[in-house]
Amino acid sequence: GMLDQKEMGRFAVQTGFDGGDDAWATEYFTLCRDNGKDPVRDGVDDKLFEKLVNDQSDEGIYCADEELKEMLALFAPTAASQPAQSRAD
Repeated sequence: GMLDQKEMGRFAVQTGFDGGDDAWATEYFTLCRDNGKDPVRDGVDDKLFEKLVNDQSDEGIYCADEELKEMLALFAPTAASQPAQSRAD
């Protein structure tokens, strides 16, 4: 799956973004374009998300693993408390 502007906005607010909706729209557009993604069609996929949260430069949105776990619990409390299950294909 991918994260769209609204979903990434929720994440950005948790990491300290406080610029409001218009500022986030501009930031999201730039973030996608700078990484070769179409903001509407592509959004932020798992590979780009991983790159962003591991990037400690000004271009990234670095988060320690513990911070990501806390956000997961905040955004999806039931998913964070359940053990991962493998899918039967």
